[in-house]
Amino acid sequence: MSVATGVTGNVGKINCYDALNIGAIMMGEKVGDNFHDIKYSRGDRVLSLKIVNVHVTVHGVTVPVDPLLLFQRFSIIKTSDDDLRECLNFELAPYPVTLFDDTGMRKTKKSSLFDSFNPIDIHPDFEIANYVIDGGFLLHRVLWHQNDSFLKICNKYVSNVQNNYDQNCVIVFGGYSCNQINVKAMEELRRCSKAASTEILLDENMIATLDQEKFLTNAKNKQAENDADVLIAETALAISKTQDNSTVIVGVDIDLLVILIARTPPNLEIFLLKPGKGKMEQRSYSLRSLEGICKDNILFLHAFSGCEEHRLYSRKENHQP
Repeated sequence: MSVATGVTGNVGKINCYDALNIGAIMMGEKVGDNFHDIKYSRGDRVLSLKIVNVHVTVHGVTVPVDPLLLFQRFSIIKTSDDDLRECLNFELAPYPVTLFDDTGMRKTKKSSLFDSFNPIDIHPDFEIANYVIDGGFLLHRVLWHQNDSFLKICNKYVSNVQNNYDQNCVIVFGGYSCNQINVKAMEELRRCSKAASTEILLDENMIATLDQEKFLTNAKNKQAENDADVLIAETALAISKTQDNSTVIVGVDIDLLVILIARTPPNLEIFLLKPGKGKMEQRSYSLRSLEGICKDNILFLHAFSGCEEHRLYSRKENHQP
């Protein structure tokens, strides 16, 4: 197994770790032979983890293949375009390039899908609305500094909620675990691969010795399980069925709007409030933000064009037809 990448190979085939010993044995077998009689075949070479993704087996012998070198040789020896066309009938890529790049599954800027939705002009009465807040958004929205006490940090979050939203709002948190397999496994792997802080056991009087960005990279500092997007939408739906006031989801994740449009029945109207930041103005969305066939197929369109559960197909961005 590669310590750097985590790639695991077939124990019976991968033998590069024992290259010195294998080389010594091969040399010992040729002791006493004439130099011009010494020959080795491709099958005698040690095999590295490269063959996990790029290899071909011929007559029971596994040989690593360089796809670029293979294509270059095809281009040189071909005598006509028909020859090249015949070669290209076979899969020459080590992985489906429409779904993967050299670092893993392709990632899209999924927030660009917001451009396909029309912000609404009619806004709910935000002062009496029922709020459901994305906890992940809130964690990063409120800024705090290194050397603040955790009591002060908590008070900043409480003050932000009290000043901007109704005190009866619901905050839903989600989290990622590096040790679980689920629909967002690739996104979790990408996030967990970044530099993370150490685990911190804290109390309200302790001082934060890390900055906010680094502290929040450790999933174990946020006690939650799995993704919260569906739970946020379901919570908003449950509230809207029992309350007369408008229900507003607060967050900046396009997944929230997609799930909201897909799950909200026509007789209900739940709003998504996307707070502004810098030069970006605050915007509101609802079922009326998308019409027609796109509305009926929004889950498929979102999955195909790129989201955390399914990466985008190459050259098929969110906003393209």
